[in-house]
Amino acid sequence: MRQSSQLALAHSDIAKAEKRLKALSLLLQEEAYSDVVREAQELVELALKGILFQAGIDPPKEHDIGRFFKEMRDRLPQPAAQATDRLAAISGQLGR
Repeated sequence: MRQSSQLALAHSDIAKAEKRLKALSLLLQEEAYSDVVREAQELVELALKGILFQAGIDPPKEHDIGRFFKEMRDRLPQPAAQATDRLAAISGQLGR
């Protein structure tokens, strides 16, 4: 995929993640906890895919990309590379 396309996808995914983050506050106020978990999982997935796209990496077409994210550690920008274990664990926990 071309670099400009990947950057556009990165920006799009990050923007979507930011919108979901805003929605979490309302869902928490409403005590809609299953929706909080589902939206949080989507948020993390979008954020991780955005980071991968920004690094020039096409993410897999699956929801829990934590393992793939860890495999790409050496190609990720800092501080994402330093946080791969934690980010992958969060992705896995929310996916379950």
